[in-house]
Amino acid sequence: MKGVYFMSLIDRIILTIYSFCLTVISAFFLLVSLRIIDVDFFWTNMEEYLTRWETISITLVFLVVSIKFLFSGIKRDNLERAIITETSLGQVKISLTAIENCIIKAAKEVSGIKSIKADIKKTQDGICVTLKLKVAPDLNIPDTAKAVQEKIKLYIEKNLGTHIQEIKIFIENISGTGKPRVT
Repeated sequence: MKGVYFMSLIDRIILTIYSFCLTVISAFFLLVSLRIIDVDFFWTNMEEYLTRWETISITLVFLVVSIKFLFSGIKRDNLERAIITETSLGQVKISLTAIENCIIKAAKEVSGIKSIKADIKKTQDGICVTLKLKVAPDLNIPDTAKAVQEKIKLYIEKNLGTHIQEIKIFIENISGTGKPRVT
């Protein structure tokens, strides 16, 4: 999908190495605080291996990586809530909430649907939709589910220009077969 931000392989590798290093550093500070490792002994031995400039370099690398992931996390958070497409005139962003409302509208057009809950996940190949439906009794559920899937796919792809990768349907309940109310 053009224009959608996903964490690159290089970012994932850097994040993995970064997380491992932070885990080692955290474990070191835990061992120091429990007095299992003597800090003076550690620094005396480390002075033989690391000079001042090596220490500064490592610290700067950690600082730059931290800032990069901080800003990419903020940027990604905004982009996850919308589908972004590029046109010749600029960017078009459609929020996942808007897509969810369109999905609910399209599904309600199929007869026999009583209530709908939609969950949308954005993927590289489009969007995946999970629907929880309550349907009317005496329906052919497989045919109704297929009709809902086809209606949503056609509606979203035609009106929003967004590819739907998958539509999962879970029939949560059949209307009128719930627990009877005590009066």
